[in-house]
Amino acid sequence: MRTQCLPAEATFVSGRGSTQRFTALDTYRALDPETVATRLAAGANGLSQAEAKIRLASFGPNQLQARPAYSRLRVMGAQLRNPLLLILVFAAVASAITGE
Repeated sequence: MRTQCLPAEATFVSGRGSTQRFTALDTYRALDPETVATRLAAGANGLSQAEAKIRLASFGPNQLQARPAYSRLRVMGAQLRNPLLLILVFAAVASAITGE
């Protein structure tokens, strides 16, 4: 499974014209809520309707991209690439052949 990397540096321009730069090292979950609101140019009660419309037009909706479902064959193939599973299958086959 491939993960998407964050850009090394990003620029955010709010609807009010202020510009802020962020790096991939900015971890919002470790910051207090006031700092996050300041960095994202949002108030304590969130964004105003006008600011939300501007950001929606600029960045698009806050939605995850739909991924195609993995087929059963692909899942089975991924599991068979695991060396420990291959050893277990080999041991089960050897045990069945020898009757042990």
